[in-house]
Amino acid sequence: MNKISFILSAAVLAFCLNSCVNTRNTVTTNIPGWVGMYAGVMPCADCPGIQTLVELLPDSTYTIQTKYMDRSDELFTQTGKFLWDAQNNTIALDNLFIKRLLVEDHSLTVLFDGQEESLIPIEMYTLKKTDTELTGNFWKLVELNGAPVETEQSHGGPHMVFDKYTHRFSGNAGCNRMMGSFQLKAPGSIAFSQAATTQMMCLDMELENQFLKILDLVIKYTIKDDILTFTNESETPLARFAFVPSH
Repeated sequence: MNKISFILSAAVLAFCLNSCVNTRNTVTTNIPGWVGMYAGVMPCADCPGIQTLVELLPDSTYTIQTKYMDRSDELFTQTGKFLWDAQNNTIALDNLFIKRLLVEDHSLTVLFDGQEESLIPIEMYTLKKTDTELTGNFWKLVELNGAPVETEQSHGGPHMVFDKYTHRFSGNAGCNRMMGSFQLKAPGSIAFSQAATTQMMCLDMELENQFLKILDLVIKYTIKDDILTFTNESETPLARFAFVPSH
């Protein structure tokens, strides 16, 4: 191979490598922030509420799942396409019931063209971003502040369960039942609030006191190999939970 051919080949190879790298980066970094799942309980005229789950995909398609509370366990599923309006941060869906959504602060709010829903607080029509791997599962506490936690019963002892629709958690702190609210502010970010427990007294309250204290320090969470880990701002592990399959 002569010198000119070598230079040309090297230039072509460099261009191809650079193009491949750029293409790969474009695919991984240009995923829109609104992609994900959003859940909440929408108002219902003749039932306690409509459990609603909206999934937005990068290819501008959506899935909406609804279930009428206290009626039946029937799940209604709708799919379709939507258009993203970057200027107004809104999404237009080809859906009969939910036609427009406002995207803000990791939430979706249903927008109406008419005035009939104007008397109902807008919060009633807001769906919050959720993580279906975190929510709806039984998480058993197995480690706290670096020390192992051992319990005899798989579905007893210290644990947490996260509701994807109400964004509330429940469980056991070690002695008392506990409940409260959680917020997923960003992917992998979580904050707890309004934590409360029953008021029973046990012989050993040390585990419970430590467990409740770390909830105020949790900033992030990760799920890997069926292990849920809570960490603080410096990413120091505070607690670890093991996924326990339902009966």
